[in-house]
Amino acid sequence: DTPSLGLGDFIRIGLKRGRDSGQRSSLSELIRESDDVNLYRHQHGPLYSYWLIVTSPWRDQEDAMRSFTLAFYALTFLVIYAGCITILPGVRGRLAAILASSLYLFSYTNLRTSIELAPHALFALCAVSTLVLLARMISSGDVRYWYFSVVSTALAFVTLEVGLVLLATMAGCCWLERRTIFAGWKSREWVPFTAKSLALFVGVVFLVWPAAILKLAFIKSYLVQAYLSLSRENAYGPVSFLETWRLRVV
Repeated sequence: DTPSLGLGDFIRIGLKRGRDSGQRSSLSELIRESDDVNLYRHQHGPLYSYWLIVTSPWRDQEDAMRSFTLAFYALTFLVIYAGCITILPGVRGRLAAILASSLYLFSYTNLRTSIELAPHALFALCAVSTLVLLARMISSGDVRYWYFSVVSTALAFVTLEVGLVLLATMAGCCWLERRTIFAGWKSREWVPFTAKSLALFVGVVFLVWPAAILKLAFIKSYLVQAYLSLSRENAYGPVSFLETWRLRVV
């Protein structure tokens, strides 16, 4: 995340120029002059950028770069298939695996999105992994799957800011399944459990995206979301900012 605007400068510029529609061109020029890496990434986390670095030997071959992103598409298919088999026993699991994974694999929207040079397919892989791991924890009662899901949620968080929705999902699942998670535990066991979960989440985020912790770079993503909702008409289509995020959570 170097070079990048400091959080204070970022907020100051946004308040000064962001609200004035006549300043948008100069604001765009300022962004390019600053060479802010976060802004070039559209304020997304860096995980997909690491993938682009790995595949950079083929950067002059657009078709190759797009086809490499299909790896996330294929992995998501495998996660869904394997998840259904392990969560549901016998014939039900096999039928669910074939149906669910096929609906994903042959979705035109999924396939089209998966060949974009964008982090959406990677985020889908992390999100689906989180949901499968949560379901596995519920079906088996094994709390280790919860910690695996914390890791996949952290990876989703450093991919796209929509990872906030997964955090809400995790919190809701933890509350609804508290008897499964804390079965046989003392009433205050939720304290070390929560501390371990938070430490694991922050640790993974710090390992992958140190600037998110040291520079609070992740806050910029949500400030941009707020800016789009307040200053740009129909930034998310003909719906309000709150309605957009309500639909995402649902």
